[in-house]
Amino acid sequence: MSAKLSRAAGVGLVRTYQTGVVSAYSPVMPADASLPDRLLSALHGPCGVAPGTPVAVGVSGGADSVTLLRVLHAAGVPVTALHVDHGLRPSSADDAAFVAGLASDLGVPHASRRVQVAPGNRAAEARRARYAALVAMADRRPLAVAHTATDQAETVLMALVRGAGLAGLGGMPERRVLAGGAVLARPMLDVTRAEVEAHARAHGWAWRDDPTNALGVRGRLRRDVLPALDALGGAATARRVARASAAVRAARPTALADAFVSADGRVDPAIGALPEAVRHAVWAEAVARIAPAARRSAALVARLDALLDAPVGRRMHASGVLAQRTDNGIDLSVDQPDARV
Repeated sequence: MSAKLSRAAGVGLVRTYQTGVVSAYSPVMPADASLPDRLLSALHGPCGVAPGTPVAVGVSGGADSVTLLRVLHAAGVPVTALHVDHGLRPSSADDAAFVAGLASDLGVPHASRRVQVAPGNRAAEARRARYAALVAMADRRPLAVAHTATDQAETVLMALVRGAGLAGLGGMPERRVLAGGAVLARPMLDVTRAEVEAHARAHGWAWRDDPTNALGVRGRLRRDVLPALDALGGAATARRVARASAAVRAARPTALADAFVSADGRVDPAIGALPEAVRHAVWAEAVARIAPAARRSAALVARLDALLDAPVGRRMHASGVLAQRTDNGIDLSVDQPDARV
């Protein structure tokens, strides 16, 4: 179908999307497959890391990241253990020493970095500092982190509480391209935290517990909400929520984006015929294709949406994206501040 669509054609595509034609979702192995098999299947499948590729592993010292490192190493994946010390707890130096000792015991390379967390939202600033340090230490290797199906369920529930759209309900993707082209891989999104801890205990592996995990909104979900959901739906509840989020990610309107967004980043103004939630998801998909390192926030999508009614020539710079209203639509590209005139 041509990228130049009438509003009627756009509505027809929306109906196709709403009837579930676009409904495939990320492949997952049977729940009774071994944890290492499921992890490796995800790493080489949805995460897109080819066998034999050296992988940097973010290791906090918790059960999830310790298990990720040990399983990948045992499977013959060339791994490097990376640790970030935020300096926010008195015991953070002990965590760093534990990870260094683990890497030494396994005979794998190790790197550690202490960061300064900026004032403001401590969790958000710590996350920003952590990923910046991990990406720098990974040095262009894929960076694997140990988010589990339980973490995914918490993320999706937080998105529901906050009124997120399709992007929020899709949770964390298995693979994401970060600033500078670094690949972030999450191969444990189909494994629950309980499964990870059971596997670690069965092998006699030690790990460190972070008491701050019980704090904040996520801590309340972990402590109060997920156990209540497990009581209603059984131990597989977190995995079912995680798989539902995978279905949402796959069912996001990729086909609509193919129709409305050209390969060189031109968005057809007929996108305006789409329902708001679907239109915003298409904008997010367009940004992901044209500027993969950009942060696809609700504020950015709203500003892009406003360009539909803007005069020809209007330009917008935000979140690493340059958008310009033309006679034929909205042209998207990576913002290059140094090239601005």
